Amino acid sequence: MTAAPAPAAPAAALQAAAAPLLEARAFTLRAGGRALVERLQWSVHAGERWCVIGRNGAGKSLVLRALAGLAVPERAGDVLWQGRTQPAWPVGAAAAVRALMPQQAQDRFALTVARTLALSQVAAPRDGDAHARHVAELLAALDIAHLAAHCASAWTHGGAWVASAHDPSWIARVATHVLALSGEGRWRAGPVDEILREDVLEATYGCPWRHVEGAWLPL
Repeated sequence: MTAAPAPAAPAAALQAAAAPLLEARAFTLRAGGRALVERLQWSVHAGERWCVIGRNGAGKSLVLRALAGLAVPERAGDVLWQGRTQPAWPVGAAAAVRALMPQQAQDRFALTVARTLALSQVAAPRDGDAHARHVAELLAALDIAHLAAHCASAWTHGGAWVASAHDPSWIARVATHVLALSGEGRWRAGPVDEILREDVLEATYGCPWRHVEGAWLPL
């Protein structure tokens, strides 16, 4: 998730700067008649690194899909990007402020191997004009030509990320915050030190945990 690169009117700019990059308001997510998240009140601010944890089937991947604005079985409440609800964002503007990397790669474009190689940097022509055409073709194939003029470094400054993860020891090293899904719609969110505790991990995973020599181990 990154701050929108487009300029805004002063009042709108101030509002966007004050708003969280990502926010859930009374957000509920269900699948197969089962509650995954009930009335989630949660926000992500610039510079934060969140990990979503929970047992297999707890709904981590579906939560990420919903946060990214993709289709999910059943949802209620609101998810906001920079203070605006997801439906209020035009498609192009939404593409500029959020992205989703799925756990398993999917070929959305049905490219052949030859075509993929032709579009790769490995096969890129050295001639300047031909290279420009190659880049334009690649942007068009990925349907991201509208992002061509944006500074690449803007995507790593003033942003945040949310990821599904399983290993508390790794999470302790890289994350600043954790959203724990413990089943039947229950959840808990906060800084790493508040969530990576024996009692919270046991409630989340259904088994005891111990912190031994800098590593979290299930018992």
